[in-house]
Formats: sequence, C-alpha cells, structure tokens
Amino acid sequence: MVSPPDCNSTTTEVKPNGNCGNAGMAILFLVTYLIITFLVVINMYIAVILENFSQVSFRFRLLFIGPANSG
Repeated sequence: MVSPPDCNSTTTEVKPNGNCGNAGMAILFLVTYLIITFLVVINMYIAVILENFSQVSFRFRLLFIGPANSG
C-alpha cells in the first residue's frame, strides 16, 4: 500500500481512496494468488510422482511378466 505522502488521498466518486490503493482488495488479490500458485505447484508435484510410478510399473511388468503377446 502507498501511504499519503506518496499518493493523492483526495477522494472522488470514482476513487474513494484516491490513488492510494485499497487494502481489502490487495489482501484478497494476494491470498487468491498464493492459493492458485500453491495448487499449481502441488499439481506439478503429483504429476511427477505419477509419471515416475508409471515408469517403474512399466519396467516391473517388462522384467517379471515379459513383453505382451501380440496376436
């Protein structure tokens, strides 16, 4: 947030806080951004785990069961 020496705190109908910003919207934006970023990072982490599990499962099948019979 910008404090009054660095901004114009004159209120108007369009800008009730002048050009100093809005604390409520800043907090809402930050929390929303952090949650979405957290979900994206967790999703990528889970994708890497599932990909590694798939590779290990495929190698296990090739090693112990053998290649699939075609026909």
